[in-house]
Amino acid sequence: MAVIAAIAVVAGIIANKSVYRKNSDASAGSQTAAAEKQQLETLQASLATTHVFPESFNTVPAFALTDQQGDSVTESLFKDQWSMVFFGYTHCPDICPMTMTIMNSVTDKLKASNTQPLQVVFVSVDPKRDTVDVLGKYMNFFNPEFKGITGELADVLALTGELGIVASYSIIEGTEDYLVDHTASMLLIDPAGRVRGKFSAPHKVDSIVEDYKKIINNLS
Repeated sequence: MAVIAAIAVVAGIIANKSVYRKNSDASAGSQTAAAEKQQLETLQASLATTHVFPESFNTVPAFALTDQQGDSVTESLFKDQWSMVFFGYTHCPDICPMTMTIMNSVTDKLKASNTQPLQVVFVSVDPKRDTVDVLGKYMNFFNPEFKGITGELADVLALTGELGIVASYSIIEGTEDYLVDHTASMLLIDPAGRVRGKFSAPHKVDSIVEDYKKIINNLS
């Protein structure tokens, strides 16, 4: 009986330790979540036109597209560096060229201030017209260091859908040409491939630069 009692005592101690460990883990998780929430709220209040997201918000899904050199590109493009992603098309009459011009100025300012580099990625939602050659010329016009990617329409739309980007197509009456209505916001992706911010239009160079600096200083 003494042996049985001793075993029962040991089992009780182990069980209590297990419960304590689970409670401690839950408490630590709750404290971490509360700390992240407070950090994001403080950061959000300091940003001009950007909405910041928690780590758990969204992650770039697996995809297989092609860049302006004709090379295959996957979600690994967003690993180990901060990236700003814009979804548009080269035949866009206004928003896209304006945004690419602004981002060229943004990257120049970041380089001049020795700020952590920002990879600029242009995802074409018009693969029918934006061939590798067309996309390459478009990127070279604005900045040869920018990465342009596209692919089969179904694959592009799968990516936009996962990231909450809208793209709709409308024929120009009396022609065979068409326009693409698309989200004007840019997404900031962190080095782990997570969506950490949405930079809303109208885009301004100084606002983007300052918000980007604040985000990477707080979330890196």
